[in-house]
Amino acid sequence: MARPVPVSDSGHPSVPLYRRPSRLRRVGALLLTAGGALAVACGGSEKKADDPGQVWVETDGAAGRINLDDVQQAYRDAYSSETFDVEKFEKRVNEIYEGDNVVLVQVERTADTVDISGWEDLNTDKTLDPNADDKLFTITQDLKDGGGYRTQGHGSNGYYHSSSPFNGFFTGLLIGNLLSGGRNTYITTPGHYDDISNSRNAYRGGSGYTTQRARNSSFGNSASTRFGNAANQSVSPARSSYQSRQINSGGFRSSGSNSRSIGSGVKGGTSGSGGGVSGGGGRLRLS
Repeated sequence: MARPVPVSDSGHPSVPLYRRPSRLRRVGALLLTAGGALAVACGGSEKKADDPGQVWVETDGAAGRINLDDVQQAYRDAYSSETFDVEKFEKRVNEIYEGDNVVLVQVERTADTVDISGWEDLNTDKTLDPNADDKLFTITQDLKDGGGYRTQGHGSNGYYHSSSPFNGFFTGLLIGNLLSGGRNTYITTPGHYDDISNSRNAYRGGSGYTTQRARNSSFGNSASTRFGNAANQSVSPARSSYQSRQINSGGFRSSGSNSRSIGSGVKGGTSGSGGGVSGGGGRLRLS
């Protein structure tokens, strides 16, 4: 095996101390050099595979992935005998999620169902903007006694789909009353948004968040086995735009989204402050 070429202080090679490479090897080296120059000329400076921005994009928080098994359980836990507690559900969803921004909850009533959706507020304006924010999931609840519900992921969660009965609870009627008084839609209010942000910041500083992240990692490791191609879902245009903005501005460097990748377990991300979200909402009686 040839030894490396000694280099002088001026940066120029010294007299070679080894056998001159064969013509074939010299031609190959020239082709590689030309290829590298062409890549720089056409694409500017290339991003390296270990670029921190690229690593950040791969994290669950940056991609908008969420543990939808736990979201389903949060939905069930938000019911009592007389109430669907929107505040409890909003708070728990934001504890589960590892992204940087508040997850807004939207409830829409149709003739036979109620749809409960979660959106990450990517533009941080405290309102739901379908063009700028990213839809993470929808839970569709049948409006009848003991009616079942269906959970569907969106964007990078698009692989996820689940149908569940509610074992005799009067859930359909309870949540149907959420939008009484002629209303057809509920969305997390700006006032609740601030409560959610403060609560989640506090949660991320405690042991509960460590436990939740372990649950999220376990969910991610099983996702591909259960659903297939879980790591290969396309993100929404709004999510893609958000990722680009964050990388170009360097905003990911202060990200709290140091989570694992859903298809392959723990994957390094950029850690930092605890993110900017917390839990809250309004407790609504559904009697």
